[in-house]
Amino acid sequence: MNRLIPTIVISLFFSLYYGCVSYWLALKGYASLEGLFIADKLQVLFSPDVNTIEAFYFTYPVLTQLINIPLALVDPIYAPIFTASLLTGVFAGFVVVHLFGLQYRLLSCLVSAYFLCSPVMVFLAASGTSTYLYLILYFFFFYFIFKYTRDFTTYNFVMISLCLSAFVFLEYNFLWILVFMIPLVLFFSVFNAIGIKKSYIGIFTQITQKSSQQRKLIGRFTSTFLIIIFTPLSSFLLYLLINYWFTGRWFYFEEISVFTWNYYEFIAYQIHNSSLLEISDSRSLIHLLERSVLFAPLFLSVLLLGRRSLLFQYTMILVPFWLVFYKSFEGSHFFNLQVFTIIVAAGIAGGIHLIHTRLGKIYLANRGMPVYVIVFTILTLVGEVYYFNITMDASEAGMNSLVMENRQDPTLESFRDMAGYINTELDKDATILTDNSIFYPTMALTRDRVTYIDQFTDTYYTALQVPALYAQYGLISNMESYSYDKDKLRSLLVSKSVALVPIHATENFTLYRIN
Repeated sequence: MNRLIPTIVISLFFSLYYGCVSYWLALKGYASLEGLFIADKLQVLFSPDVNTIEAFYFTYPVLTQLINIPLALVDPIYAPIFTASLLTGVFAGFVVVHLFGLQYRLLSCLVSAYFLCSPVMVFLAASGTSTYLYLILYFFFFYFIFKYTRDFTTYNFVMISLCLSAFVFLEYNFLWILVFMIPLVLFFSVFNAIGIKKSYIGIFTQITQKSSQQRKLIGRFTSTFLIIIFTPLSSFLLYLLINYWFTGRWFYFEEISVFTWNYYEFIAYQIHNSSLLEISDSRSLIHLLERSVLFAPLFLSVLLLGRRSLLFQYTMILVPFWLVFYKSFEGSHFFNLQVFTIIVAAGIAGGIHLIHTRLGKIYLANRGMPVYVIVFTILTLVGEVYYFNITMDASEAGMNSLVMENRQDPTLESFRDMAGYINTELDKDATILTDNSIFYPTMALTRDRVTYIDQFTDTYYTALQVPALYAQYGLISNMESYSYDKDKLRSLLVSKSVALVPIHATENFTLYRIN
């Protein structure tokens, strides 16, 4: 309770700082496709003439949408940005005040400087993407695992379970980490026993004891693992059941294009060097390792300091196991901060844990430790800066190029150009027929001006057959555009029964008047 007021004050400071940076970037023209997707779906959610049940239940990730609803009541366009700024600021305030309350004032100041200067933290807070939620949930996942190794209370497992439950509605594939946690939970069960030597020999001795001890071990392991998996698996099954109940498809939220912001892989078309799309699997593994190393200074230093703790070592090893598994499971060649933030989060959580152990007293007694921390903080910042210079993710590269070169993303500019024309040249409440899965960036910026007929309106599929009866305009991809073969309205361009008059065109899209 003594830390509540300082945490609120420091969190507000960081939130205000991130909010100002976010607003400055927005004024310069920065936006992310995921942020615009969230903004568009929030407007759909509050619209009375569309199917809001679909927009609420099936837009994925659901957690991002729910968290943005309060600020969306004020402004849905800026809601994703300022929500990210607020929660990233709260996370920074929690870490800084926690360290300061433990009398590590110099370390708290260095961590404050990191949160203020870190390109990763600025991106998390200013991009409007859901990446900040990954960092926060990763952090608390490891934080409560480490906390359990200090006090062995069931409360920590309940909190781990809640973290995993939140991941169900953010990135359900993270539940696979439960497989890697089985040996860890087994170690917890052994170490929780009274009178056991905390070493590999002690574990082996405990497992090979008489049958009564083995039964107790199995009982502790089973009950602990059930506590962890019950809530997240139940939440995931309930969510799948809702999908099946309404649509007859268990993974409807993932299979329908309008419910996922990157269903058509817009990122792949915004990589600066498109020839890298043909990268080999072996090269993609090197790509993963190279970028992992850039975020590793804090992680490796913490792992080195805690090298004598078996539970700590195994928990930290979950991170590289997860990265390799994720690479194999997803089959992707490119990775962004949603993947790499687990390294940062585990490093921060691991450092806080070590401070709570006897190493904290060693740190205070060793005059060279502050220099050690300063060096690794600088290395971390240098690695993050370098990462943003080589990243292939569109949102990350777009922010870097805007700040460093004042250069806008060309694809985003096409959407903005079209939105500007619609807002200034079309009559208010003009009706436009278009495909939401492609044009949601333009739609997010113009929904308060015109009326759209898209997949969220009941007349959409009928309007595709007789568009002149339902819409005045049609927004369609150009034939040479990367999105043409996915555009639901492309058939109108070759239909002889529909007269389309082009009135405004960008590099990839054209707005037609329907006669």
